[in-house]
Amino acid sequence: MRELLCAAIFWTSLAAAWAGDWNLIQISGRDYVTLDNVASFYELGGLRKVGNRGEMGNTDRNLRASSGSNELFINNLKFILSYPVAEHEGRLLVSRMDLTKVIEPVLRPSRIKGADKVDTIILDPGHGGHDRGATCRYGAEADFTLDTARRIRDLLRRQGFKVYLTRESDVFIPLEARVKFA
Repeated sequence: MRELLCAAIFWTSLAAAWAGDWNLIQISGRDYVTLDNVASFYELGGLRKVGNRGEMGNTDRNLRASSGSNELFINNLKFILSYPVAEHEGRLLVSRMDLTKVIEPVLRPSRIKGADKVDTIILDPGHGGHDRGATCRYGAEADFTLDTARRIRDLLRRQGFKVYLTRESDVFIPLEARVKFA
């Protein structure tokens, strides 16, 4: 029981300290944080807003999002948010849940307790077999994704990573099988 009480006090203190770094705005019963606040906290420079799109970044990291979209780009990699980016009084906001579940682990992975060092990477070239994807006069998406994945695999292996592809040839692999493989 004492351990449970100590744990409750610890997490309550941690939550209070964490909340002190953020200016929470509630919309429809959900907590949001402005992208200005995110830029300041993670030292990403000022938020640059053009239309419904916001961008922030420095030489090491960048973040980009658009109002009404579930897509968030961190270091030019696309992440899918649980809730779309909101706009309130001319400011762009991200849900507190997405801040803690997506942005924080990506921008500060060293804070994930018990996380192992990444040494294995799974690449999914997508498409294949009967699913050729988009086509153009230069070829099919299935061929381009496989070629790109092979090139990335070779680059990552030279960096010391173990790298596996969900497909090594022009075969169709259902999404469920790709996930199971990973």
